[in-house]
Amino acid sequence: MNESEVISVPDRIETGITDINQRALTLKVVDDNTYQEAGQLFTLIGDMEREIKVFMDPLVDKAHKAHKALTEARKSELDKLLPGKNALNRGMVVYRSELQRKADEEAAKAREEQRKKVEEERLRLALEAEKDGDKVTAEAILNETIIEEPIQVAETPKPQGVQFTTRYDFEIVAKDLIPREYMTPDLVAIRKVVNALKDKCNIPGIRIIKTTSAGKGR
Repeated sequence: MNESEVISVPDRIETGITDINQRALTLKVVDDNTYQEAGQLFTLIGDMEREIKVFMDPLVDKAHKAHKALTEARKSELDKLLPGKNALNRGMVVYRSELQRKADEEAAKAREEQRKKVEEERLRLALEAEKDGDKVTAEAILNETIIEEPIQVAETPKPQGVQFTTRYDFEIVAKDLIPREYMTPDLVAIRKVVNALKDKCNIPGIRIIKTTSAGKGR
């Protein structure tokens, strides 16, 4: 089945859906009679749902099996490329890391040279001020905060057509130190307690929500 094909549902199903919906949408449940009629229509809808599933389930199952087979075949072919892809990835990442390390070293060296030049100039100005007898200015110059000029770090080159992505992950090393806002409530455990105790459930910080809906009777 290709995506351009349209599933042709039997006329009896389409007619039944239309008829039930018309009756259900116009029925107002206001007394015992309409209450019972609503129950009958609700039962008919359940019967119609089963009929739809009987018709559609084999088609869905067939499509699911075809999708699963194609997905597995696609993965099998893609997996064949992984050895070469992973080897190239490791090589490029290691080489790029080395380039970045060298760039960081050069930037650190440039910052140190800049700091020395600023320090030497400051010392020269302070000595001149002290030579002129202006000790206050000399002291102010020596105590002045050094504002470093930003160092331009060369961008690490990358092969044409390749995009490097850096992702960050984490591991928990001390659970008791994690702030409360990062703790996730155990929703599964809470739901089990609520379903077991129902209205009598009393968990601090939890409000019980009661919802009633109709279902097919036995």
